[in-house]
Amino acid sequence: MGGLVSKAQVQDSGDRIWVNILGDTPAALGLSKEEHEALRRYLEFDPNPNISRIIFAATPHRGSSMADGRLARIGRSLVKLPGQTFGSTFEVLESLASRDAYLSELLKRGMPTSVDNLSPGSPYVRIANSLPFRPGVRLHSIIGNKEGRPLTDPECSDGVVPYSSSHLDNVESELIVRSGHGVHEKPEAVEEMRRILRLHLKGLGLY
Repeated sequence: MGGLVSKAQVQDSGDRIWVNILGDTPAALGLSKEEHEALRRYLEFDPNPNISRIIFAATPHRGSSMADGRLARIGRSLVKLPGQTFGSTFEVLESLASRDAYLSELLKRGMPTSVDNLSPGSPYVRIANSLPFRPGVRLHSIIGNKEGRPLTDPECSDGVVPYSSSHLDNVESELIVRSGHGVHEKPEAVEEMRRILRLHLKGLGLY
């Protein structure tokens, strides 16, 4: 999940999340200033200008089927968010849901947890992959291949995240390591991180 949070730091949401979740732009929804602000905190963000490079390690950009499994269901049942976290936001959403069938059904299922957001079919995964990266940000991927399968094999995976989910187009580098999901602990991955960090420092004139 940390990789997805890092990715969001360099993406520009625009009004895409509003449109995908609520069905329209903020202006078209006719929200009051207070309602708009209550939702904006969760549905809108700008890329962090202080981040210029990210190293992804075993990141499930397109989710993982394990998030739909039995253990995930148990974990999901144990997650309970404090009411005050989404208090005013829930009130606005409930008001909007009274005139929107899709949102009404979404709220009946409850606020999605981090486990829900890792499911390949989650709206979060779908939307996150449609958001543009801030221009100039350099991306790197380190990906585990547990059984050494060809990358084109649908079963190619680190045992948790399939290659088809970890792979990103247009990255500056992609390293495949014979490893399970703990690829970041492998010597090859550690050396790759050092290489990238040295490269970054050189670019800043600090190495």
